Amino acid sequence: MTASAYTVPVSTNAVSANPVHEISRFLHDMEYFAEQTKPNTWQLRTMKEELLVEIEGLRAAAAPDRLKWALMRFESYLCAMQPQDADLLELQKRLRGHSFKMRMGMQKRVPVKRGAVRRLFAA
Repeated sequence: MTASAYTVPVSTNAVSANPVHEISRFLHDMEYFAEQTKPNTWQLRTMKEELLVEIEGLRAAAAPDRLKWALMRFESYLCAMQPQDADLLELQKRLRGHSFKMRMGMQKRVPVKRGAVRRLFAA
């Protein structure tokens, strides 16, 4: 398959005002990447199948804990796959960055008291 045989989805790094739309777009891009890659080992094929099942489950029940689990599965699949196509490599880079941003946005931030930080570095 040549690079021009299919089109890459719209960039996922576009800032969306609607987080539900952003997650939906990211799930679409995750699914597209998984469908376009051709795993060459049974482990990668199993990872791909599990990822596609996770995406469908996430679409059915939009729970934040399921999104976090899907992101972890997808990142492990992204790291394991080595696509030969330039378009898929570019999409892989964008999805890694977007996945990282989504995970950072899901983390709970605890306010830190300045006095505690000063005492920590004063020692």
